[in-house]
Amino acid sequence: MVGANLTFIPLEGTSGQGGTGTTDSAGKYDVTHFRAGKGAEPGTYRVVISKLVMQDGSPIPAGQSAAELLTKDAVPQQYSDYNATTLKATVEAGGKPIDFALKSR
Repeated sequence: MVGANLTFIPLEGTSGQGGTGTTDSAGKYDVTHFRAGKGAEPGTYRVVISKLVMQDGSPIPAGQSAAELLTKDAVPQQYSDYNATTLKATVEAGGKPIDFALKSR
């Protein structure tokens, strides 16, 4: 899914601030640390994956802010909601890619 936003939130015992990334057309992403550039600190993270779209499923028009429009999340709540996500990931030193297999609604 192109344009999905990933947020890595550190769990207890993981140092650092976590990070974010956005998927490309192949579903690949790079995590950018909130303060230190590319990558995330080694540790365990809760992961939130979200992609806001218009109510009809079309992309948000260029130049428009999702906050100003009636949007919905194209990703099921079990992955896109901070409090409900079932996704966790362990980041290891060396930056091995982490793939997430999401089940649609």
